[in-house]
Amino acid sequence: MPVLIRKRRVRAAFCSAPLLLILTTGAAFAAPPSTSPQITLPSPSVSRGFGTFVITIPIISGFTPATCISKGGSVTIQGKHFGNQSGKGVALGGHGIHVDAQILSWSDASITVRIPNDPKIQLNQWYYLGIEQANHGKWLSNINKNITICASAPLAAPKLTLPMPGTPSGPAIVLPPAGSGASAQPPPESTPAPEYGGEWPGESGYPGDSGYYGDSGGLPQPSYGSLLSSPLPPVPQVPPVAPEAEKSDIEPAEVVIIHSSPDEARQFAETARGMGLSIKRRRTLKGLGLVVSVVRLPVGMTVSDALLQLRGQLPDLWADANHRFTLQADADPKSYALRMMGWDGQGVSCNTPIRIGMIDTTVTNQHPVLQGAQITQKSFLPSGIEPAPPRHGTAVAALLVAQGEHEAMAGLVPAAQLFVAGVFRGRDDALDTSAERIAYALDWLLEQRVSTINLSLGGPRNLLVEAALHRVMQTGVVVVAAAGNGGAKGAPVYPAAQQGVIAVTAIDADARLYRNATHGDYVVFSAPGVDVWSADARGGGAYFSGTSYATPFVTAALATRITRMAPAAVIEAQKKSVIDLGTPGRDPEYGWGLIQSAGRCPSSS
Repeated sequence: MPVLIRKRRVRAAFCSAPLLLILTTGAAFAAPPSTSPQITLPSPSVSRGFGTFVITIPIISGFTPATCISKGGSVTIQGKHFGNQSGKGVALGGHGIHVDAQILSWSDASITVRIPNDPKIQLNQWYYLGIEQANHGKWLSNINKNITICASAPLAAPKLTLPMPGTPSGPAIVLPPAGSGASAQPPPESTPAPEYGGEWPGESGYPGDSGYYGDSGGLPQPSYGSLLSSPLPPVPQVPPVAPEAEKSDIEPAEVVIIHSSPDEARQFAETARGMGLSIKRRRTLKGLGLVVSVVRLPVGMTVSDALLQLRGQLPDLWADANHRFTLQADADPKSYALRMMGWDGQGVSCNTPIRIGMIDTTVTNQHPVLQGAQITQKSFLPSGIEPAPPRHGTAVAALLVAQGEHEAMAGLVPAAQLFVAGVFRGRDDALDTSAERIAYALDWLLEQRVSTINLSLGGPRNLLVEAALHRVMQTGVVVVAAAGNGGAKGAPVYPAAQQGVIAVTAIDADARLYRNATHGDYVVFSAPGVDVWSADARGGGAYFSGTSYATPFVTAALATRITRMAPAAVIEAQKKSVIDLGTPGRDPEYGWGLIQSAGRCPSSS
């Protein structure tokens, strides 16, 4: 006879929701037929002969009304297995927001809620509704069904007109008022919102066209409680590790493995032991919803051989070398940058606090121009590892938040809060970091609720960094990265070349491309990056060159507008406001062209 078990709460990687457990003690017993999704877990106690857990989860099948819903209006969620309301809530998410809905009624097959009149919810925009833990800990249901917020009756809303900065008689850029929803369209039926936590972002070639950048409503609110147990997308095809890379481009004798839950990581550890591998260290990144395991390879096994074996036996496993990344600066480095970008100090509203993240070397915040800046730093280097000199990070930080009143040293967003993750080490004559440290830093920056992340670094494609940035961009955080200093024939530099990342190249005072800039169809914007004047960690100032130093100009330009507009609208506006360089339209050298800004935020002092 079947063993009858009462409903009870099970703590697992899924959620702490009431689950119906059906246990079988032998082949003669079978669970009753069910049409609901079933998740099969390994037996927790083989000695007791336990078999399969059948877990029933809430399933949302649709909404009534099926057309658009007004802010302040009600909608009925239809589906099954909703259970009782205890410990649960309903939230509206997507496009970088997470807003609780007011529950009006609740049954096992339908829930009626009211959409709040919240300013973060944009008109004519789509969002998903889902059932979650009341403490926002985790989604309990699927979130692949969308609603659209109705646009209000047409009004003669004022338009925001910005003159083309740097060209007094240039054409005007006309933008829709923030919140008008003019650039937001409901997603086509073929591209639903993510199910159970997220799919790979947009398929188009330009990130602003894919629609996954959401309205941050000022600071981005993650559109979920925790990403742990949210599935990763399919593993992308990546080339094998080249033999020459084993010598200097990767961490020796180790491989990084990415999972979306601790249970998966523990199960892999058992598999790894059977393959002669061992876990060197493992860390759960709650902000990213990832578990990173670093595998130690046995003596004599190369990284390329280990990856070949792992990918062959476990084709769905996210596994890669622990690649090294370097700073994208020129060792051979006048003040023109602000003028080129039209950064004249006029017309920028920075009343909303700006929070910018940065992964780099540490920063010498005792430098006179940084002493009044709001800088929070954290090192991600293990004890005993010598950190890289702070010169690169100090120069990048000063371009963003320097407090000097002289234009040549004034920061772009001096009132912003800057969160610096120090990940670079000094190793012989090299300054580098690993994919593992970058992932840890990204996790911390998400916890600091930054709206924009500056990555003046680069390296080869790496699946750990790729998965971590995918998670970051799911939350609506904009990622800006240096396009690289490999020259016209250089290989694509990551993470700049990753889908969704804003890649920045460098130009000089005459708008000529930086001689060492990497070319590629992933380049989005150009910015000053040759002989730019910034703070020198050793004292005073110096000239710096490289795509590293062009990146913060784009970071600042996007961060100031994100406080007032949705990220997708910001990127679209920036595309329209650039000064086109090179071949008309977007090209592999200059991207869309020289980014422009409406002004500079006032100093915090």
